Amino acid sequence: MENCDLHTHSTASDGTLTPEQLVTEACRAGITTLALTDHDTTAGLKQAGAVAGKLDLRFIPGIEISTTWQGRNFHIVGLNIDTECPSLQSIIAEIGIIRERRAIEIGRSLDSYGIYHAHEGTLAIAGGATITRSHFARFLINEGYARNSRDAFKRFLVRNRPGDVRVTWPDLACSIKCIKDAGGTSVIAHPFSYNLTGSWMRKLLLEFKASGGDGIEVICGSSTPAEVRLASGFAKKYGLAGSTGSDFHGDNHIWCKLGAQRNLPPDITPVWDTW
Repeated sequence: MENCDLHTHSTASDGTLTPEQLVTEACRAGITTLALTDHDTTAGLKQAGAVAGKLDLRFIPGIEISTTWQGRNFHIVGLNIDTECPSLQSIIAEIGIIRERRAIEIGRSLDSYGIYHAHEGTLAIAGGATITRSHFARFLINEGYARNSRDAFKRFLVRNRPGDVRVTWPDLACSIKCIKDAGGTSVIAHPFSYNLTGSWMRKLLLEFKASGGDGIEVICGSSTPAEVRLASGFAKKYGLAGSTGSDFHGDNHIWCKLGAQRNLPPDITPVWDTW
């Protein structure tokens, strides 16, 4: 049976493995189809694809786009994309500016809290990659302010904490359109991470579908059986294909192992059926 992992990250954003290392580890884990979906960048796809071409592994170029809908922030995974698409690269550049400004503001906020040089330290950790809050989490861990990534987010980086800097990303419809322009498939990432009520989930899925959205992650990381059943129901009700991915960032995220997630339920249409 095909083993697909369509949601992973590398050092091009906030993962700990290089694109080349990620592909090699995925092959060792028995994955047969892999998508690299770094946050708001396509920077690592060429390197990953080159290694995959030498191994018995089908590589799908992807991205995870930050988007805002109804004042809330979401992630939309784009799969099987043309990385040279002008509109896709335009939204990547737009988000990059937002990320740079946010990083400066997070650094200032932490500085005022007594955690100094967070911006400079985080830039060094990112090493030129897309700057994410996970890089700030690593800085906080390295400096002894947090035990692990979850602790860093909980104490410093989530809503109403010292490093909470809120931004507005490109809107949902725009993000979906850019993925479509790139010939890709758009998928709602980790649908249960947004803490939506049933009513808000329904509104999101209706607008996502109406805007041209294609799929939903039925399985992501350590999805529970109950979450898989719920997501499967959403896929069927709203006519969405199902995707599966680990959301792997590295071995420091022990709940998201490469290739360890369940297979899609047999009654769900896989996103890869259209590729």
